[in-house]
Amino acid sequence: WMPHWQRFFGLLEERALGTVQLLRANADAIAVGLGTVRADDPQLTARGKIRPRVAPMRVVFDRNAETPLEASLVRTARDTPTMVFAHHPAVARLAALHNAGVDVFEAEDVPTALEALRGFEVQHLMVEGGARTLGAFFRAGRTAAQSYSGFADWDLVARIAAHIQSLVPTLQPGVTA
Repeated sequence: WMPHWQRFFGLLEERALGTVQLLRANADAIAVGLGTVRADDPQLTARGKIRPRVAPMRVVFDRNAETPLEASLVRTARDTPTMVFAHHPAVARLAALHNAGVDVFEAEDVPTALEALRGFEVQHLMVEGGARTLGAFFRAGRTAAQSYSGFADWDLVARIAAHIQSLVPTLQPGVTA
């Protein structure tokens, strides 16, 4: 026997997980930051009943290329394309990740990384987080608007970013992904 509220929230959780898998299946790439890799060791793959039209690339925003070599993303990089975007990473880290099958790219900021992803024909990027990565995307909205050629309501992005920054201190200006 399970209380009514637990059944209700269990159904919501199941439905939410199904929605996440649907979103993943329709993305060309799925992105997280280093903090999420360290905290959750995500697979960043589409799972479940829905099959993706293409296997989404996995993207990690990791300023110093410190993604752990034992992370699931790294261990399976030869099977599923995995990219790390870093800014002036150490040569030893580049070599270690490259030897594990991870492609490491130089990107000073989010707009630069998005431009690189566009070169890989990524049109639908799902940014799963965490807070610093999402904050970096929100803060980059105004800058990216100048060179972004797709569809986005950057004024709405700026309003959302301002609202979130008022609620979550980790998204204050100056915090980088």
